[in-house]
Amino acid sequence: MPTTFNFEPSGALPDEIKEVYGKPFGFFTLLKMGGTGSPKAIYKGGVAAFDALDTLDEVSISYCSFEFIERAFVIRLQKGTRKKGWICFWDEIQNIYLSKLITTDKHINTKGQLDTNEYQHGKLTLQFKRIPPIEFDVRGLEFPDMLKYFKKSIFDDIIVYQTS
Repeated sequence: MPTTFNFEPSGALPDEIKEVYGKPFGFFTLLKMGGTGSPKAIYKGGVAAFDALDTLDEVSISYCSFEFIERAFVIRLQKGTRKKGWICFWDEIQNIYLSKLITTDKHINTKGQLDTNEYQHGKLTLQFKRIPPIEFDVRGLEFPDMLKYFKKSIFDDIIVYQTS
């Protein structure tokens, strides 16, 4: 069952987490797998402990990064100076949906003319077998790196790409 936890002050996974879910991969192993870190995504909802941080501080944005370890997938949330972790075993993930979206913004400019701007961004949804999904927004500039991160072979059986 997924669990939330606090990171060590150094940012490392606590020993109790490593005992249950496995240790992080080494630096060179991560390089062979296609890179060492994930781009940031903006947390939108789905984890009660993360939602509680949002209600404490509604001003700063909740950024998340992702990490895969021996037997599990880790979400690292940072909200201002607060850090929280969420972890689940690989077999608890049903699908990972990564969608590229285009949003059109129409407004009247100072000259009274209609301006139309298009913004590219993305949506990331983690779908699980027994719990509600977790959702993230991906900024347009981060989307290519997020796409590259989830194209690693470790995600082959669960990733679903969508465009709209």
